Amino acid sequence: MPTIRLTEYECEQDLLPPVCAKCGAPATEWVPRRVRYISNRLGWLPVAALVTSLFALPPLFLALGHRFGEAMWVRIPVCGDHRTHWGWRDQGLYLVLMPAWAVTVTSLNLVGLVVALLGGDPGVYLMLAVVALILTLIVENCVLAYGAVRLLRAENPPGVKVCGAHPEFVTALTLDRARDRVTNPDRRTEAGIGEDYDDEPI
Repeated sequence: MPTIRLTEYECEQDLLPPVCAKCGAPATEWVPRRVRYISNRLGWLPVAALVTSLFALPPLFLALGHRFGEAMWVRIPVCGDHRTHWGWRDQGLYLVLMPAWAVTVTSLNLVGLVVALLGGDPGVYLMLAVVALILTLIVENCVLAYGAVRLLRAENPPGVKVCGAHPEFVTALTLDRARDRVTNPDRRTEAGIGEDYDDEPI
């Protein structure tokens, strides 16, 4: 399935065509999706805290990610059959996978700390914590995100990458941009820089 880049201007102005991003059928509604990301303008200290907490204390990582992270909203067109396309995936990620990862890794690190204070070797617990993180990433990418239309932050120019979009959606967006070049100069200015009109494998 192809990947296409949306500009910030297109996202802010709701300029996506009425074509379902999942199946290419006529869209009946636009589902708001939040794209969270860590700005590359952060200093080294917040980044170091994020990386350290990712491996050592997941609840702190989630709190720091919320504190230092930024977000933008995109209203993705979908048909009636795919209005809940992200529903079970979001529930699985936020209600099951992430809490399970946070509790497991935190528990393993705490046990390792106690073992270290008692003079033992905490290496096995630290290794298991890393394995838990790797398994979490595998489940997220290979199970929850499998077959999904995914939104990722893009830079240079800033915007959002839509991965796994239906070819009909990509074609409709490309045609919309071509028709809009004269009547909408703002869109023409941004869409003409670094856009992904070609299909990309994911």
